[in-house]
Amino acid sequence: MKLEKEIQANLIKIARKHPNVHFIDRSNSGKVKVKGGWMQLHKKGFPDLCGWVKGGKFLGIELKRPDTKNNTNKDQDSMLELMRESGCVCGIAHDEESLMDILDKIE
Repeated sequence: MKLEKEIQANLIKIARKHPNVHFIDRSNSGKVKVKGGWMQLHKKGFPDLCGWVKGGKFLGIELKRPDTKNNTNKDQDSMLELMRESGCVCGIAHDEESLMDILDKIE
């Protein structure tokens, strides 16, 4: 079974070639220890991949391994719902097919 970071690298490469995607990259959430304390990255639940599509809409994709594709947590579910309500392009991808399902529906 591939690790999520291996799936992430492959799906970023695919998304960057998609004609509807203007920019996409990985994002990190949580906290990291820095000199003098802790630094807050993105909030819990923020999508693994972020960017924007041609036309300017925000793009957020939560990644899951195929064996955990339906296992989003409460924070991830809330963030995806907020993004949908705001008109963003978002979804959950676990392989190339699920990624293309999201990207091909961009208007």
